[in-house]
Amino acid sequence: MRTVEEAILAIDLGTSSVKTLILSSGGLILARGQASYPTSHPRPGFDEQLLDDWLQGIIAATASARRFAPLARIQAIAITGQMHGTAMLDRHGMPLHPAIIWSDRRASELLPGIQARLGSTLPTTIGGPLGTGYLALSLAWIREHRPHLWKEIAQVGLPADFLGFLLTGVMATDPSNAVSSGLLNAETLRWDESLLSAFDIPADWLPTLIPTGSQVGTLAAEAAEALDLSPGLPVFHAGGDAPVAAIGGHVSTHAQAMITMSTGAQVMRPTDRYVPEPEGRWHTWPAALPRDAHGSHWLSVGATLNAGRAIDWIHRTLAPSTSLADILELVQAVPVGSGNLLFIPYLAGERSPLLDPYARGAFIGLSDIHGPEHMVRAVLEGVALSLADTLDRMTPDSDRPGQVVFGGGGASREMRQIMANVIGVPLAIPPVQESSALGAARIGSHTLGWIKLMESQGASLAPGSIIHPTQAEHDVYHERLEVFRDSVAANLSIMHRLQRLHP
Repeated sequence: MRTVEEAILAIDLGTSSVKTLILSSGGLILARGQASYPTSHPRPGFDEQLLDDWLQGIIAATASARRFAPLARIQAIAITGQMHGTAMLDRHGMPLHPAIIWSDRRASELLPGIQARLGSTLPTTIGGPLGTGYLALSLAWIREHRPHLWKEIAQVGLPADFLGFLLTGVMATDPSNAVSSGLLNAETLRWDESLLSAFDIPADWLPTLIPTGSQVGTLAAEAAEALDLSPGLPVFHAGGDAPVAAIGGHVSTHAQAMITMSTGAQVMRPTDRYVPEPEGRWHTWPAALPRDAHGSHWLSVGATLNAGRAIDWIHRTLAPSTSLADILELVQAVPVGSGNLLFIPYLAGERSPLLDPYARGAFIGLSDIHGPEHMVRAVLEGVALSLADTLDRMTPDSDRPGQVVFGGGGASREMRQIMANVIGVPLAIPPVQESSALGAARIGSHTLGWIKLMESQGASLAPGSIIHPTQAEHDVYHERLEVFRDSVAANLSIMHRLQRLHP
């Protein structure tokens, strides 16, 4: 006989879909839901999503999860979501423009001038590089190119902050999410007044800063009706999806690292101190840990734009009517190295470790012996080499992690084995791929007093969830990583010249 269980609902507003997860007070996953929404590209380099699509996705994904856990008594909601992006509201709380998401590159032409004006110390102030798609840069573009909208703005927020606004009517954020705006002082964890002045952004536009895991507000009556939940439930802000995923993936010590794959990817490693990379090739972000939780309160984070994006591209290009699973099976017929075919995956520019919006993808070594199967494997290997390049630059040889947690929606069986062989350490596969939703649920459970974070982080992964590297294949990839780096360096100037010819 099934019994009623107290539970928390987690909502993760991701890049391609919203994911929901219901976690019991005892730590059991009772149900999961998901609803997709499109990204529009009104012009090259423009990536936008409709805020109403987010709302409809939240309603659908919540209903989907609740169908599988009808007896769960929801006690609270924990929220997380994609980082960097920009939602703009007028004084009535109505959307002024589609959300400009993290992968948007419309502000590329503004970035060099802004970087020069703000100076070389900017990465140490904001914890890493300032990139296109950041809230600060997107607002700079709006001010420059849509002055009529700029005059109407009353509130701005990152995607998870807007999710909280939809649920409670309050726009709030936590440091692990706010750091992705480009306006937070990453060391003091406060909005930086000099940056607000430089971007001409009024402080009262910004979300209220609250500690990680704190209550944004309570579930408003209209939102409660739409979600079929009780009004007045507490809504907690768990943080930005990447730091929250580390909590969901059991990554709590410096001996571990985590790679999460979706459209882009994040390479994360906990650290105990705020030590920003002076050239801004990767980030130092606050971890998504409540103040009273034990553990490493900082993360070194390499953010890449091209992971699942490259895999989706080769799927659409070669065989759009064939399932992705069938396409990925082609790699089994091709030996390591893809017949000496190398793929650079920078289809949308790149952040870590290049900081170059004009970088582009390339096949190198293509010949008439290569077929679709070689190209598919080369794409998977290129993505893995790119992620390994970022991890290596973040991690000296003497300080390699003993294990890497590898998750996310883009982490297929084939990709997992290639990734393990490239980096040469075991991969731990989380028991669920919704690491951000699970992390949000755990953070909310900590706030409710159901668990103590980090003390419960050591829970073992499911049997068979460790992927071990093959030494012989790692040796091959170790050499190819150097070739990959040299190929990127040799081709960047050509990529830039092409962009100048046809911007």
